[in-house]
Amino acid sequence: MNAASKQVWDGVAANRDYGNFDTSELERQAWTALLTRMFPSDKPLRIVDVGCGPGFMTLSLAELG
Repeated sequence: MNAASKQVWDGVAANRDYGNFDTSELERQAWTALLTRMFPSDKPLRIVDVGCGPGFMTLSLAELG
């Protein structure tokens, strides 16, 4: 990443309110079911989550392997 891009993203991140991403067990199960349908495990995938904020989606996908 070049210096100008880094400066832009650092500025965006500094002013972003990510809120509370704690989820209940029921919400976690719903996300797992949805992501399992969207990304079947019949073949390995590489997914890049750019600008992922607190990483909720990244961590949810990682749990699926």
